[in-house]
Amino acid sequence: MKDKSILSSLGIILFFILTAIDKFILELPDIIYILVGIISIALIIIGFLCDKKKQPTKKKIKTILLAFLITFLLTLVYINPFYLYRNYQVIKHIESITNKEQIEIKELIPFDFDRIYVAYPYTAKEQIEKDIKIKSRYIKDNNVNDDYQEIIIIKDNKVISSFLVSLSNDNFTIQPMSSNIIENKNDHIFLIYKDGKKHHFNEYPKNQKMSYRNITFTMPGTWYEEDNEDDYKFYYLDDPGNNDYMTLKELSKFKEKEYKKDLDIIEEKNLTNQYYEIFYYKVKIDEIHIEQRIIIKGDSIYEFSLSSEKERAPKYYKELLNIIDSINTK
Repeated sequence: MKDKSILSSLGIILFFILTAIDKFILELPDIIYILVGIISIALIIIGFLCDKKKQPTKKKIKTILLAFLITFLLTLVYINPFYLYRNYQVIKHIESITNKEQIEIKELIPFDFDRIYVAYPYTAKEQIEKDIKIKSRYIKDNNVNDDYQEIIIIKDNKVISSFLVSLSNDNFTIQPMSSNIIENKNDHIFLIYKDGKKHHFNEYPKNQKMSYRNITFTMPGTWYEEDNEDDYKFYYLDDPGNNDYMTLKELSKFKEKEYKKDLDIIEEKNLTNQYYEIFYYKVKIDEIHIEQRIIIKGDSIYEFSLSSEKERAPKYYKELLNIIDSINTK
């Protein structure tokens, strides 16, 4: 170091300190990173100019090349090719799983993460940073137009990936359940709804607690309870292309022979267990639709009736059995 300018040496040291802090300790704000980066390059160049009479030609060339190299490295660290590659990975991975119907939250992203933030159109950078409590150069104002959502992926309180998704041109969107944040946890899932060439990844809880009269039970999180004042419960799916529904009501009495006489029953089973008498009926409605009914007889009598297209009946049968297994009396 003795034959180098002190200024040039300071510039090189400043560059390494800047890079180490930004990469391994704390992501620096743009203004600080750029300002300190310019200062480190300026020190190297000024040191070269001050020493130009003393330096041989080869040394001058080395100093110039060093200044260019540090400029290149500063730019590379600032852009972060790993960050750009992660963006590419995420987009390609999501496009590759659009053929599925349901995935775990962790399956959406091809690497480990803690949470996802979805910024809707016209969300300012300041608002995003306030919501996620992180400042990062990789967060941008989502003010292109009302056609874009910005997806921000966070790990260890750092932004590790962020990109824009066109709501009209890209083939997928991501929809959090309530707030803008999706946590990477095991009790939630994504259902993938298809709308032409578009695929909507909608977040839902796996299960939810429900109650009716003197029973409580667990239902899949994809079912919604309709607000009504009728003497029964009505549940539907949050899917515009799916008209399946389920009702739950209390029966004043149940005599099997009388109950069955006007039904076009395709299949029936006795599922009685140690707690309840349970009767299952698959009923034909028309050539496309069926009803699956389960009567539960204990201190009270309840009827679960799920109406759907035939092709979805096997899936709903399993869901109905899980609901019945979860019933508890208040």
